[in-house]
Amino acid sequence: MDTDDRTVLDHLDEEYLLWLLRRLVQIPSINPPGHLAPIAHFVAEEMRAQGLQVEIAGDAGTGWERPNVLAILPGDTAAWGVLFSAHTDVVPAYDLHLWSHDPFAAAVVDGVVFGRGTADCKGSLAAMMAAVRAVAQARPPLSRSLALLAWAGDEWHPPDARWFNGETYMAMNGHLHPAPYVGQPADTERRGRLHGRGAEGPGAGLLRGWCAGHRLPAGAPLGRGVPLQGDAQQLRAR
Repeated sequence: MDTDDRTVLDHLDEEYLLWLLRRLVQIPSINPPGHLAPIAHFVAEEMRAQGLQVEIAGDAGTGWERPNVLAILPGDTAAWGVLFSAHTDVVPAYDLHLWSHDPFAAAVVDGVVFGRGTADCKGSLAAMMAAVRAVAQARPPLSRSLALLAWAGDEWHPPDARWFNGETYMAMNGHLHPAPYVGQPADTERRGRLHGRGAEGPGAGLLRGWCAGHRLPAGAPLGRGVPLQGDAQQLRAR
């Protein structure tokens, strides 16, 4: 492990990660109905506070809005070295009597965070944001820029929506650049995978094809990754 790697790892803050996850869960970004502006603005302000360049763009319709947040940590060039991508919306909590804890309180009990979206996929989003924050604070030399996309619209497709989801909107409207893609874990056995071209998970086919169309070379240099952890019900807090 070289000095730059060690410096970034030294800036990873588990208390901040836990706070971030709990705060994300406490914002009830339920979809449907798809009122997703509050969580987008939280992510945007948090990334701006870390010195990233932030853009908010998305679509809206009758009774719903899907703003997406794109945050960039500039490198020596405008080309992207990697794109972290996770969605901000969650399915409804449904029958509250079946919950052992308030689904939007993000209670920490015996080292476990309980709440809607802890794994799908606010745990992944929190880990990505914390990793980007560590890089921003450590300030290692970056030959390419680092990008994070917090997109809306995984859990429900409004009948009057033109775009399938926020990831599709951003890709097809010129907001994204070719880059190795890190998405949410596809299942409990896959904690997050780095691929030279695309990834597994929601929107992967679109991004894989889009990157291939822009001639992203397979096996492009990615740098070292930060492992993401979670499972189908809860995210363990250490």
